[in-house]
Amino acid sequence: MAAFRQQEAAQGPQVVQYAATGSYVHFQLRQVIRDQEQTLLAPLGAFLFGGGDIGLYVPQGLGDSIRQQGYILVGTFNGVKRRFGLSTHKRAFPTSLPPRVAQHFKWGSTILAQTAGGANSPKVVPKSQMGAPPGHIWPPPFSARRVHWWFMGRPFRHAMCNEAFEGRSFAATCAAIRRAGYTGVEIAPFTLGEAPALIGEAQRRECRAIMASEGLGFTGFHWLMVTPKGLHVTAPDAALRRRGWEHIRALIDLCASLGEGGVMIFGSPQQRCATGGLTPAQAVRHFVEGLASIAPHACAGGVTIAVEALSKDQCDVIQSLAEAVAVVREVGSPAIETMFDVHNAIDETEPPAALVDRFFEHIRHVHVNELDGRYCGSGNYDYKPLFEVLRRRGYQGWISLEAFDFTPGAERLATESLRHLEREIAKLPC
Repeated sequence: MAAFRQQEAAQGPQVVQYAATGSYVHFQLRQVIRDQEQTLLAPLGAFLFGGGDIGLYVPQGLGDSIRQQGYILVGTFNGVKRRFGLSTHKRAFPTSLPPRVAQHFKWGSTILAQTAGGANSPKVVPKSQMGAPPGHIWPPPFSARRVHWWFMGRPFRHAMCNEAFEGRSFAATCAAIRRAGYTGVEIAPFTLGEAPALIGEAQRRECRAIMASEGLGFTGFHWLMVTPKGLHVTAPDAALRRRGWEHIRALIDLCASLGEGGVMIFGSPQQRCATGGLTPAQAVRHFVEGLASIAPHACAGGVTIAVEALSKDQCDVIQSLAEAVAVVREVGSPAIETMFDVHNAIDETEPPAALVDRFFEHIRHVHVNELDGRYCGSGNYDYKPLFEVLRRRGYQGWISLEAFDFTPGAERLATESLRHLEREIAKLPC
């Protein structure tokens, strides 16, 4: 926050319009700051509500855009820094009222919101007062105080891998993930069908529509080669390798069709390990050749392939983040990068935060879990050093829960994991 305070001192408070109307105070925000580097210009209005209830209402499209770009609303109220709610409304007047909100309106470029009047009777103000339409009902008087508003970059976007809900429909899975508080879903292609790369356009449209209806972003794929069976990308048999990479090429098309900017996590230990008498070094050579062959296709589709380092008990090909980065740099394509997985870093000799810091330029995705593969918070892993590096370096990718033990139940591991991560994030210095 030091950078913000310096900017605020130089520019003045970010509240650029202040208007008192009777006992009501209205603020209009003109400049919105993100990470003290980028600005989003939009006329936004906000009210202080009775009883210290504070919120901001914006048009639905703008609100969705703000969330997708990773913003949160932060301010000081009575000298205490706090996060404020960001709610959205459609242009049509609501037929049912949200909790504690009597009415919300939009006129001109000013967005207004108000709370229910409670036990006190609301009063009617003239149309001329702040441009309110005839019959507009205001909440009862309250004691208002000046608030400085600003936007700061939300540190992280949280997603969840969908295979924890295996056996449920994609619609039910997305609904559950969103209820738990996540804003993204990461898909294991085998959950879409036995031949996921061959699913038709109708099913693809349906998946897109389901994610959109729940307000979920599509992060990409993982477990790329579970189905169909028998695929391999580093085997001695050139024809077998070719079929494996054709499958990856088709998954790139599927990924691109489900959403923009998807990341495909290339772990798949059984389908890339050294086999048929090859050494791990020879298998790596085949892996590099295959990545180079599909990189232009991935680049054209706007898809990133993230080479995943795997622990020694899973695979003998690419067992450290350093080895993954070496492969990435050898291929030399913007479509080929790497990622960090807490569980897979168990054999690393360097602290995870230091690894992420050193190789940050190539990290496009993060998987979180406990070192034993359980959900976050079920063990004693300290996520704070990792999050501190990601925040300091301005990480813009997804942080995605990938748990391997589903016995607690999908809803429980989803909810408890995210709540634990939120508590850890709250402990980070501003």
